[in-house]
Amino acid sequence: MGNVQPGSGLNPGDASGGALELRSGVQSNFYPWKEIIEYVYNKANAVPATGLSRELLIQILEGIDPQVRDLTEGSNVDICDKLGLEGTFQPPTDWALALLKQIPTLQKARYEIVPRFIEEESFWSRYFSQILYIVQDELEKHGIHVEDTKLADEG
Repeated sequence: MGNVQPGSGLNPGDASGGALELRSGVQSNFYPWKEIIEYVYNKANAVPATGLSRELLIQILEGIDPQVRDLTEGSNVDICDKLGLEGTFQPPTDWALALLKQIPTLQKARYEIVPRFIEEESFWSRYFSQILYIVQDELEKHGIHVEDTKLADEG
């Protein structure tokens, strides 16, 4: 995120929510990324007593940015393959709406894939399940372990 370019997946522009100044001075709208990261973080086996710091949140955002953008790039078949099987996680509608405003390739992928290849609810379940696993992998790099079975549990 420190080198976020205009049109990047995690540089949300004018979506609703508070702005966060990242290291390079880039203003980033934090919603719903903070909530998504906290959702995964709160399922960890053991979390640091200090909690999820602003610095760690920024590091996680920087780490997941390329992978999040990659989810919706490529052909329709490529995107469907990347999204994998339907997960159990049903994201809040406002998360999906915020990401549609923030990620132009997500708008395009949804338009081209839904309902021709998969249904709306399945698309969002698959997309957010992949995002949760991306965040899980990034947290792991920082020594925070979340078991797959806990991540799959709703709520």
